[in-house]
Amino acid sequence: MTRLLNEAPGRAYTAEAKQLGAALLLMAARPNSNLNFAAAAFAVLDRARADGDCPAQLNLLLLVAADQEPRDKPVHAESQRAESVCPDDPTPLWLLGQYQSQRARVHSLSNSTGDAVPGDSVPAAAQRQALDTLERLAQRFPDSAAAITGVADAHLRAGFRLAVSQPFTARHELQTAAAGYQQARSIEAPGAAAGLARALIGLGEPGHAAELARESIAGQRTPGPMLELLIMAEETAHQFGQAEAAGRQLASRGPGAYPHGFPLFAVPGGADETPGDEDLKQDPMGPQSLGWETYTTLSVYLQPLPGGAGATVEDVSFIPLYRPDGGVLEIMASCAEVSWRRNAILAGHARAALTDFPDEFKSVRPIGDYENTGCGAPGDIREIARLEEGLPVDRDSLDSVAEKRQNLWRWAGDLPRAERTIQDWLKAAGATTGSPMLRLGEVYFLQRRYDDAAAAFGAAARRLRYAEENNDLGVWQAQLDEGASLIHAGRDTEGLPLLRTIAERAERGAAYWRRSNQDAAAQFAAIGYHARAQLADAERESGAVHASVNDYEAARELLPPPSYRGVAGIRSERIDANQALAELQLGRLARARQRIESALRADPMNPGFLMTAGFIANRAGETATAVRHNAATLMSDPGAFPAANDLGVELAKLGRRDDAVTSLRRAVGIRPDYALAWFNLGVLYSQMGPRRVLESQGAFARAFALDKELVDRKPLLTIDAQIYRTGLDLSKPLPPRWSFSQLQVLSAAPSIGLLGALLLGLGLAQTAGSSTQVSQAEGLLESAGKRLGRLTLLNRLRNPLWALATTVLIFTLPAVIRLRAGATEAVTLSVGVLSMALLAMWARRLVARRVGVTTRQESWGPGVAVGVATAPLAPWAPLPVIRANRDISKDASSRIHATAPIALAIVGIILSVESSAFEVPLSRSLGTAALIMAASTLLPVAPLDGASLGKTGLVAGAGLVGAAVLIWLGVV
Repeated sequence: MTRLLNEAPGRAYTAEAKQLGAALLLMAARPNSNLNFAAAAFAVLDRARADGDCPAQLNLLLLVAADQEPRDKPVHAESQRAESVCPDDPTPLWLLGQYQSQRARVHSLSNSTGDAVPGDSVPAAAQRQALDTLERLAQRFPDSAAAITGVADAHLRAGFRLAVSQPFTARHELQTAAAGYQQARSIEAPGAAAGLARALIGLGEPGHAAELARESIAGQRTPGPMLELLIMAEETAHQFGQAEAAGRQLASRGPGAYPHGFPLFAVPGGADETPGDEDLKQDPMGPQSLGWETYTTLSVYLQPLPGGAGATVEDVSFIPLYRPDGGVLEIMASCAEVSWRRNAILAGHARAALTDFPDEFKSVRPIGDYENTGCGAPGDIREIARLEEGLPVDRDSLDSVAEKRQNLWRWAGDLPRAERTIQDWLKAAGATTGSPMLRLGEVYFLQRRYDDAAAAFGAAARRLRYAEENNDLGVWQAQLDEGASLIHAGRDTEGLPLLRTIAERAERGAAYWRRSNQDAAAQFAAIGYHARAQLADAERESGAVHASVNDYEAARELLPPPSYRGVAGIRSERIDANQALAELQLGRLARARQRIESALRADPMNPGFLMTAGFIANRAGETATAVRHNAATLMSDPGAFPAANDLGVELAKLGRRDDAVTSLRRAVGIRPDYALAWFNLGVLYSQMGPRRVLESQGAFARAFALDKELVDRKPLLTIDAQIYRTGLDLSKPLPPRWSFSQLQVLSAAPSIGLLGALLLGLGLAQTAGSSTQVSQAEGLLESAGKRLGRLTLLNRLRNPLWALATTVLIFTLPAVIRLRAGATEAVTLSVGVLSMALLAMWARRLVARRVGVTTRQESWGPGVAVGVATAPLAPWAPLPVIRANRDISKDASSRIHATAPIALAIVGIILSVESSAFEVPLSRSLGTAALIMAASTLLPVAPLDGASLGKTGLVAGAGLVGAAVLIWLGVV
């Protein structure tokens, strides 16, 4: 090429040479060309850009970024040169960023001897490099649509790439991408709607994506690319009738539905790079938003490559939703003729799908000068449609077609229809065929009909053994499924022995084949792995924690080497995370940390993993680390209410009380029925001074109403130690908008209510009705009072302040000692008790004045002594007693002495009713105190009020004491 260019006019430094380079670049994008247009284009463009021509330099950058054997250094060099010669153009940085974000999943296609310049391995930080480049682009060109959509593209590709291996990290990436595309839409950036629709599909919201696509199609002259996106969205949303209509529209418009011209998009490593074990629903390669209508991808060979071979892997994942099937399921929307017919079958229009059925399907996309490329053989779709219509199919192919048919309905999410097709298959295949019974068990399992699934898997195992005596792999797979079904059905006594037997047999099978057949050994090891993992989970949940750890370790020993891709569906992070919980239960913090860190390496944003890591750090006393993990949990899943609770507790420990309140309020905002967070909020408010008393009492009230067991818990900030069963199967797609907020929170049974107190009070009053019993009680109490009255020291305690202080202490000290009430609660309770005592004294004085009697109120020394002595066992309130200065009538005495008990009883009943209705802890404490104070005054011992009321006082006192005791014990 150098000699030819030197002989060209102007030594190829002309405008015509630049045009030739661009033309050769377009020729390089044409499919099925045996000529090396890419090398020729490189030579011409390299000569043409020598004088600093911007378009030629950009074309050269585009060319090197499209190398099938990606080489990072030349791309970076050409990008820097393009920036220098095109200083006001965002294209160089945009092309580099797009290259880097695609490189995050592209591996070198060949490292064979003979490749003169092998492709570079994937950079460890390719995604970070891409984001850095595109963020630099955004800083230089802040109003550029290319900058905004470029950053979103990088996040979108990461989301697609990680959709299977790291579902929660993928969700975060897709959410970030969606936010970027929303911003781009606000400035009407080209392609932003397409990028947003792709992100919504990835986030499990294909219905919204379809609506967006329909809006975008309206008025478009060339809607082909958006119709393809619409079909994909409608299929994912299981809107098969609408997808059929969109497919028909695209098929009828043909190549005319697409824009004309040959815009190119560089795809390093080739557009058909095999994704390995990542079952991607959307291709992360190629354009995602800006330039997404570019249906011509550029991927070229700039160096000669030796020959190579491909390989396929078999899906042995544990009871999958459906199995990959390139001929039926993985059909591009551009193959409109076949896609609409498949969707017609799923929409119930199988007869229409058979009408004018072609011998071969063609893509409607215009690719270079070739308007159509092949879309595969039509046989499978046709035969499935025939079965749907009840038409005969070839007997030799019946099992294959029936298998594809049930798999199609499972892919469509219609498990009842899949079950009916399998039942039809069973009738046609006969009573000894194992495959349809195995598939029936899978469908039952996916429908959570575990007993039916266990029976079907058991029958499948017997049939498979009958059909082929040496089919150990198939039989043990069916029995593994049976064991898992039994465990899920709660039939552990049947499931555990079966799983253990299968694990041991599979391990022997793996050992037998390990030296002679690696693939067979891996298949047996996979069965043993799943059996051990199921055993370990069941053992941990049943409390056999040591046994579960042993089985987790046994499962880990069966994992294939990281480089081996012959087995799909094994997610070792599952056993890492679950074993971490088991190790934590055994108190082995170091091993628990090791296991959860391994799980987090697999999916750094899994909220369950992060929350467990936070729990382990908290147990280890590493509060700052626990804060970091729980904050990350909430970033991944804003609905993770346990993490919000734990974060609040940990922030409070660090002295960040305002931040702690925010986190705890977030927890109860997510789950208003989350009692523990309300309790912690009450504790935290109580520690923040008198100004937060009402908020503290309100939070406690809500907590106690939700969970009665919290009533007697010491007011200490508490981590949520519950293990939540998320029900997530890591081998299945992440459910749309899955969150911890959807999990159930255990709640306590409702209390007996105030009626219990009233019933007990009536019962005690009836018991007290015997005159003999009353007389005996009076005699004992009077005798005790006289003995205490002989003590000189007690007789000197006449000032009412002694009685008031003792009463306050009797009710406050237990709250401080037993419940560890804070200073604010203690002071508030003291003020409340003192206020009620003063109310009783004021009521006595008021009634005495009305009946014209002069009285004095004073402490009764023996009562103070009894109150102090009995406080640890049963509180008794030694309120000041009232004495008249002269003899008064019995009627006047009764009125005066009845005043305090009545006033206190009314206050106690009001507060108790309020406590029963609203569970305000302060109301509960004060109500209990008021009832006990009232009952204390009613004892029939002079000079207490009850002595002047006689038997009536004892009866009322018994009822009030009974009610107070019930409330004090937490029964009401």
